[in-house]
Amino acid sequence: MPKKSIAEIRKQEIVEHFYEVIISEGFENASMGKVAKRMEVNSSLLIHYFSTKEEMILALIDFVVAQYEKTFLPILENTESPGERLHTVLDSLFSADWDNLTDSRCFYSIYPLILFRPAVKVKFQELYSKFKEALVREISLAMEIGLIPEKDADLSASLIIAMLEGANFYGNILDTHQENQK
Repeated sequence: MPKKSIAEIRKQEIVEHFYEVIISEGFENASMGKVAKRMEVNSSLLIHYFSTKEEMILALIDFVVAQYEKTFLPILENTESPGERLHTVLDSLFSADWDNLTDSRCFYSIYPLILFRPAVKVKFQELYSKFKEALVREISLAMEIGLIPEKDADLSASLIIAMLEGANFYGNILDTHQENQK
């Protein structure tokens, strides 16, 4: 794995603070100035790395994707059996650990931006596309060995994502996610 440049490290640090500001103050109250204050740096430093708030939002979505990938992918690397892999995937997806990888306050604050900002929508499409590809791969492997009936792996992955997102949304309404995040 190549070593990160100082600029990449600094951008990562800024995004992590942006994430924390959103969690503590909400997206609508988050600003570059508040991120700079939290970091105890001048706002111009942030502008050096991110010229707009939207650039920070796009980097934040990449940060969220990376959180899932660095947690989720290693679990699969250590599991060879397609049946065990699918079981691991489903157990992981519907677990408190999955919910706690990112704070719902951040995710659901940024999600509505897909309706107004095309670049944010594209980032979310990329996020869900990668997620769906991984699910299709695991479902297809389970189908190949006859663990689940051969139907449509793509449709099955879409249904799993819909159930997961519905469970997360509903859990937020019931406050069960907030309990898991403590």
